[in-house]
Amino acid sequence: MLNKIKFKGGFFNEEEELKLFMNEDRISFLYGKNGSGKSTISNAVRKAKGDVVDDIVQATLLDKEDMAFVDTQCIHVFNEDYVSSRVKIRDDGLNAIILLGELGNLEDKILDLELRIEAESNRNTELKTAAGEYRDKDNIKSPSNCKFQINLGLSGNGHWAEREKIINNGKRNASVTDKVIDSIIAMQPAETLADLRKRYEENLQLLNQVIANEAAQIRSTVKLNVPYNEKVLQNLLSQKVERPTLSDREQYLLQLIDDGKLDQINEMKSVFSKEKTKKCPFCFQKISDQGKRDLIGSIEKVLSKEVDIHEENLKKCIIQELNIDFSGMDVLNSPNYIKCKNVVEEINREIFKIREIVLKKINHPYTPITDFESYLIDKLEQYELFRTKLQQEIETYNNAVKKIGTLKRNLTTDNAAIAHYEVSRDIELWKQALADQKKADEALKESDEKIKNLNDELNVLKSRKKNIKIAVSLINKSLRYVFFSKDRLEIKVEDDKYVLYAHGKAVKPNNVSVGERNIIALCYFFTELIMNQEAKDGYSKKLILVIDDPVSSFDFENKVGIMSLLKAKVADIIKTNPESQILVMTHDIQCLYDLQKIGDEVCNEYKRESNGQKKVTYACCELKNKEIIPFRYTKRNEYSEILKDVYDYACGKNENDALIVGNSMRRVMEAFSTFVYKKGIAEISCDDTILQQIGDKDYIDYFKNLMYRLVLNGDSHMLERTNSLDDMDYLCFLSDEERRRTAQEVICFIYLLNKRHVLAHLEGKQNIEINIQKWCADIKSFCAGDEITI
Repeated sequence: MLNKIKFKGGFFNEEEELKLFMNEDRISFLYGKNGSGKSTISNAVRKAKGDVVDDIVQATLLDKEDMAFVDTQCIHVFNEDYVSSRVKIRDDGLNAIILLGELGNLEDKILDLELRIEAESNRNTELKTAAGEYRDKDNIKSPSNCKFQINLGLSGNGHWAEREKIINNGKRNASVTDKVIDSIIAMQPAETLADLRKRYEENLQLLNQVIANEAAQIRSTVKLNVPYNEKVLQNLLSQKVERPTLSDREQYLLQLIDDGKLDQINEMKSVFSKEKTKKCPFCFQKISDQGKRDLIGSIEKVLSKEVDIHEENLKKCIIQELNIDFSGMDVLNSPNYIKCKNVVEEINREIFKIREIVLKKINHPYTPITDFESYLIDKLEQYELFRTKLQQEIETYNNAVKKIGTLKRNLTTDNAAIAHYEVSRDIELWKQALADQKKADEALKESDEKIKNLNDELNVLKSRKKNIKIAVSLINKSLRYVFFSKDRLEIKVEDDKYVLYAHGKAVKPNNVSVGERNIIALCYFFTELIMNQEAKDGYSKKLILVIDDPVSSFDFENKVGIMSLLKAKVADIIKTNPESQILVMTHDIQCLYDLQKIGDEVCNEYKRESNGQKKVTYACCELKNKEIIPFRYTKRNEYSEILKDVYDYACGKNENDALIVGNSMRRVMEAFSTFVYKKGIAEISCDDTILQQIGDKDYIDYFKNLMYRLVLNGDSHMLERTNSLDDMDYLCFLSDEERRRTAQEVICFIYLLNKRHVLAHLEGKQNIEINIQKWCADIKSFCAGDEITI
C-alpha cells in the first residue's frame, strides 16, 4: 500500500517526507490553503510515477515499511496539468469540439503536422522555383546556359573549331558537340598555356612540312671528326730550325729557301740525282757526275734531317676541306639548318688559313711564326651545338613522317588543352551552376521527402484518431450526475468529432466556461480509468488516485453535483478493489466537510454491504507549514478562519499569504455584507442607513472610498484572472504595504459596524482591540491630514 512520498522541488525547497495515507486508511482527504503546496504534492506524485515534471527535482513513493513503492502503473493524478493536457476545446468553425485524452494530444500533433506541412509546402514551392531556374536554358544560372557559353568559346575562327580544321586539313571548322565539350571540360593540363601553344605551333609546322614533302625522310647530319691539335700546330710554327755552316753556293741555296723557293730546291735535287742528267736544266751548262754529287751534297746539307722532320710534322697539321651534304634538310625551314651550313663554311675558311700558314712555315723552316690565331675549335663547337639541335629536328620530322597519325592526335590533344584554358572561366561557371543545381535539387528532394514523411505521419495520426473510441456514454452519464440533467451538458459524436451540447444546442467555443471544462475533465478522468476493458469489470483493477481540487473556484454553483459524482466514484473504486486508494486535496474547508460526509457514507456502505465483516477507514488531514498534520477541528467555521487569516496578515504575519489575501478580504466582505445586511459590497458602500451606524463622518467618507476600491479592483480584472486561471487575488495590483493597510481597513470597517461580531470571530487572538483601535486611529489621523504609521 502507498504510504508516503519523499520529494524536493516546487514549493518545497528542501527535501520533505510527507505521509499521504495515515495508518491503514485507504481514503485520505487533505485540506490546505491556496499556496500551501497541494499542487506541488500532486506533481511530485506524477514525477515519482515517471512523468516529466520540470520543477520537481526528485520524488520517491514509499510504502508502510519505507520501501520504494514500485507499483506506479496504477497511479493516476487529476490536477490542473491533467485538465490542460487531457481536455482540449477546439473550434471547427462553428462548434466547440471536445478533444479528450490521447485524442487531444493527437489533435495537437495533427495540427502541428498540418502547420509544418503547410510551411514546408510553401518552402517546397520556393525550392521548385529555384530548381526550375537551373533547368531554364535561357537563365544565366543554368548549367545548360553555361555550356552554351562554352560552346561559343570553342566555335568559330581563332578557337578550337578552326584549329581542329587545320589539323585535319578540313574545309570548314569542326563541329562542337556535347562529347567534345565534355572531353575539353575533363582536361587537366599540366603545362602552362604558353608552353602548350609553343608545342602546338611547332608540331603544326612539323605536320605541314611532312605533308608538303610527301612524307620523305631526311638523312641524318654528319658529326665532324677533324684531326686538329692547335697546341701542336702553334709549337711547330714557333719552332726555330738551326742553320748549318755553308759555302757560297749553299748560302745561295739557303736564300732560295728563305725566299720560299723550297720546291725549286727539291726539284733541283730530284733532277741532279738522276744518272742521265748531263746538262743543267736551269742554266743549260754541262755538268759532270762529280758536279752533280757536289750539288746534291750541298742541297742535302741545306736541307738537313731536322728540316725534313719539321716539314713532315707540319704537313700532318694540314686538314682537308670539309664537304657536308645538307640536301633535303631545307624542308625543315629550321634556323639550325642555316646555322650548320654557315658554320661549315667558316670551318673551311679556318682550315684554309691553317694550310696556308703550314705551307708558309714549310717554305721558311728557319723562320718561326708566332702571330698566328685560329678559331677552328670554336667553330667546330658551334657546329656541334647547331648540328645536335638540327639532328633532333630531323629525328622529330622523321618520326612524324613515320607516325603522322600520332602527330595529329598529339595536336588534337594540345588543341583541347589550349581550348580548356581559353574557356576555363566558363567551365568554372558551369561547374558552379552544376553544384548549385545539385544543391537545389537535393534541397527540393529533401523537401519532397519531408512532405511525404509528414503526410505519412499525418495519415498515421489521423488513422489512430479515427480508431480512438471514447466512451462518450459514460462521460455523459457522469455529466448528468453532476448537473442532475440529461441535456445540461453532453457530448455527441458527429462525423468522428466530439461536439459539445448545452441544453440541446451546440456550444460555441468561447461560451464554454472554465468550470464546465473542469467538470468535463473530471468526468473523463473517471471514464479513462476503465477504458480498454470490459464495462462490467468497472474499477476492478487496483487504482491509486490523487485528485487535486476537484471543486475549483469556478465550480461552486455545481459543487453539490461534483460532490455527488465524487461520492459515487470513490465508493465504486474503494469497494471494487481492496487495494485501491484515493487521496483528495482541497483548498476549500467547506469542501473538506463535504468530503468528510462522503468518507462517512462510503465507510458505512462498505461495512453494511459486507455485513460488518469488512471495513474501510479514511483520514482528514491538513497541509500547514509544509507538513501534513491531522485535521483537528470537527467543525471549523470557515468564515472565522478566513477573517483570522486577514487579521494575521494585517498584523504583519503570514507573509506567504500575500498572493491570496486579496481574495480572502473580498470573501470576508462578501460574507459579512450578505449574511448581516443581505447586500453586496457595492451596495453596502453606498447605503447611508448602514454607514450611519459608524457615526463618524470622517470614517463614513473614508470607508465609502475603501469599498469602492475593493469593488473596482475586483471587477476590473475579473475577466483576465478567469481566463488565465489565476488565484483571483483581487488586490494583486497593490504593493505589499498597501495590501496590508487594506487588510487593516477591512477589519476596522467591520469592527466599527459590529464590534461584537469581530471580537467573537477573532476569539483566541492576542491584543485584538488594541491593534484594531490603533488602526482606526491611523485612519482618523489620515482623515485629519497626519501621516499614518503602519
